[in-house]
Amino acid sequence: MSETSKREGAGRSILVTGSHRSGSTWTGKMLAAAPGVVYVHEPFSVTPQDPAACPRFTTWYTYITPENEAPYRERLEQIMELRYPWWAKVRERPTLRGVAGAARRALDYRSSRLRGERPLIKAPGALMSAEWLVANFGTQIVALIRHPCAFVASIKRMNWRFSFAELTSQPLLMRDVLGPFEAEMRRLDATDHDLIDNGAEIWKIIHHVIRDYQTRHPEWIYVRQEDLATDPMGQYETLYGRLGLTMGQKARQVIEEHCYAKTPQPDEGQLHRLTRNSNEDAWSWRGKLTAAEVDRIRARVDDVSRHFYADETWNLPTTTTMAR
Repeated sequence: MSETSKREGAGRSILVTGSHRSGSTWTGKMLAAAPGVVYVHEPFSVTPQDPAACPRFTTWYTYITPENEAPYRERLEQIMELRYPWWAKVRERPTLRGVAGAARRALDYRSSRLRGERPLIKAPGALMSAEWLVANFGTQIVALIRHPCAFVASIKRMNWRFSFAELTSQPLLMRDVLGPFEAEMRRLDATDHDLIDNGAEIWKIIHHVIRDYQTRHPEWIYVRQEDLATDPMGQYETLYGRLGLTMGQKARQVIEEHCYAKTPQPDEGQLHRLTRNSNEDAWSWRGKLTAAEVDRIRARVDDVSRHFYADETWNLPTTTTMAR
């Protein structure tokens, strides 16, 4: 990217990140209700919705640095500049419908670019690359934090097991960031462990990274999912302000419809549930985990979680008193 385009793009893109199952889709959609924002869904995924427009990632939570940026830079520049690679889409799908779709998407991006709109990238998988994104594109970071029990309860509901090889197979990530966790990750991958230990360990690793970011980058935005859930209108108004977004009537209506639902969508088997009563959801994990499971989670994560959550949040599902 030229110095001119880098300077013009500084501060424009927004990254909503954190752990998977942190509420990033819900948060990203609520922020994308602002005028002048283009929502981009998970370009750091190993299975992106639009492969032609995204870099090819082979591991979750890929760590990009100046040492390994070459395979990713071009596609990420295009996303940040709202330039759609229609030619790659046509090669992927050389049919009349494919050509028409690529042309339509390219024109949409061009119109958004000419209007000065901003890409809002929803991507938990970009967490480890956040510093690179800021250094290269001036991206504004919104890092989501979620209570360990809520995270593990969600993992348990979805029956998702995380392979720590996604992380240990990245030498630069192990060297620069996650070295202290390598032995335990390899031990867990080599043993028969359940979803409680699996989820608690990945929560600890990811939130250790977020805690480190908080220390070194206090100017980034850090927000607990529970804070957003218990006061969505107030919290989103604050977020909009910090991101330089306009909270007009449309945005307020979207937040109202998706955060204060009287009959929210059922969550059984659903990957993303946007319509919810967020206040009721915030501490609903209490009815989904046993007391023994909660104790196991806390024992594994306490040295990290204590920076985000006070003792009483482990016992009272409706409390709003949290450590800051």
